[in-house]
Amino acid sequence: MDVLRDLRGRGVPLVAASSYRRHPAKASTSITGSELSPALWDAAYERWFESAIARYEGAVVFPLTEDDSWWLDGFRATHPETTVRITVPPREAFRTVTLKWELYQACQAHGIAAPATWLARSPADVRQRAGDLKFPVIVKPQSRCGNLHWGRGEVANNAEELEESVSWALNNVRFRDEVAVPCPDVRLPLVQEAIGGRDRRIYHIAGYLSQSGTWAALAHRKLLQFPRRFGNGLCFETASLDVELAERLVEMLRAIGFHGMFEAEFIERGDERLLIDLNPRAYNGMTLEVERGLHVAWYAYLEAAGELDSLEQELAVARRLGERDFTWCRKLEFGAMLASQLASGGFTPREASRWVGWYRRNRGRMLDPFVIQGDRRVGRARLRFQLSDWTRHPRRFVGTYARRESGR
Repeated sequence: MDVLRDLRGRGVPLVAASSYRRHPAKASTSITGSELSPALWDAAYERWFESAIARYEGAVVFPLTEDDSWWLDGFRATHPETTVRITVPPREAFRTVTLKWELYQACQAHGIAAPATWLARSPADVRQRAGDLKFPVIVKPQSRCGNLHWGRGEVANNAEELEESVSWALNNVRFRDEVAVPCPDVRLPLVQEAIGGRDRRIYHIAGYLSQSGTWAALAHRKLLQFPRRFGNGLCFETASLDVELAERLVEMLRAIGFHGMFEAEFIERGDERLLIDLNPRAYNGMTLEVERGLHVAWYAYLEAAGELDSLEQELAVARRLGERDFTWCRKLEFGAMLASQLASGGFTPREASRWVGWYRRNRGRMLDPFVIQGDRRVGRARLRFQLSDWTRHPRRFVGTYARRESGR
C-alpha cells in the first residue's frame, strides 16, 4: 500500500496486480485498473505476465515481496528484449543483499558491523564449533526468497539445542529450484550471535541510491514485531538519521553495484548498530518516509522511466528534509497481538498496559499504512480481507499473534 500512497496523485496510471481477487489495493480509488494473476510460481504466471506487459507497454513494475523480486530478476535476465522496466537492483547486487551469508561477507569486506555469523554445513560442523560459541545463538534461514517454510528462525540456548535446530533446518527448510539451483548454499542455515533481550530495538536506515551515486535517506526504529521473536514490524517510530553510518552503508552498496530503494536493519547493542538485514524493495514502515517527504517509490519510478534530471532534483530536495515525528502502527494487527499475547502469557498485564499507554500517547501522530486520506475504501477492503484470512487460517493466526518469543 505504501507504493500506492507514494505514487497516487502524480498523474501516473496505477494498476494493481495480485492473485487475490479481493486484495485491498484493488479497492483503491487511486488505481486505474487491476489484474487477477495466477500465483507467482505457477507455470501460468509467466504467460500472464507477458500478456500483461503487452497490454501496458513500457510499464514500470514494483515488486512487493522477496519472491516477486527474485522472479522479476529472472524474467529480466531471460527476456533482455522486454520493454517493461523492473525496479529490482542489478542481479549480483540483488543476490548479495538478499542472501544473508553473502550480505554478511559484504559487511566484513566494507567495514559495516554485523553480529558474528557462520554457515552451518552439517551437524558435525556444529559439534566442532559449539565449544567456541557464547549462547544463546540464533539459527535462521539465509533468505526468504523461494523459501518453502514459514519459519524465520529460532533461539538455541546450548550446544544440544543448537545441533537439534541445525539438523531440523537442514532436513526441513527447502527452497524453490529457481533459487536453490543457481545458489545451492542457500539451503544451509546461519548461526548468529543473539543480541538483546525482550527490550531490544531495531534501527532502520531507509532511502534511495541512484545509479549516478546520489542518495537520500531517513531513519526509524522498530518497537514491536509479529511474531514476537522473528517477524514483520508492527510498531515503529521516527528516529534521527545516523549520517556517518548511512554514508558507510551507501559506500558498501555502491561497491557491490547496488542502486535503487533500500531499507537496512541494524540491531542496537549499547552504542553499536549491527546490520542484520537489507531489503531492496518496498518495505514495512515505508509510510514513515513517505509522510516525511522521502518518496522512494517515486524515485524508483523516475529512474526506471529515464527521467534522471527530475530524479536528481528530487533527491537534492530530500537531502534537505527536516525532522518530523511520527509513529507507525498496523492497528488491526496491534489489537490482535495485544489480546493474543495477553491470553497466551506472552505479555504480562503490566506489559500489555504499557503498550496500551504507548498507543494512547501517540495516536495523534500515528500512521497506519492502510488508512489513506481520501481513499477510505482501502481500509474497509483490508479489514474484510484480513478477517477472512484469520478465519480461514486459525493455526497461522495463533502462530503469528499468540506465540511467545521462543519457538520454531
